[in-house]
Amino acid sequence: MGVCGKTPEIAALQDLLIYQIKGISCYAKELLEKGESIDKDIISFIENSLFTTLTHVMDIQS
Repeated sequence: MGVCGKTPEIAALQDLLIYQIKGISCYAKELLEKGESIDKDIISFIENSLFTTLTHVMDIQS
């Protein structure tokens, strides 16, 4: 169990998700360099995926 309370299985799935996002980003970079645009659904997927891999983002200490 990690410090943040994730199980090893969840940590492995998050690692896999980050790996996939990196692959998608490589293709997106190539498209952008060619002057093409990226579908907003893809951008939203990447943003949501990155946010889901963050832990304790809502923990604000005063």
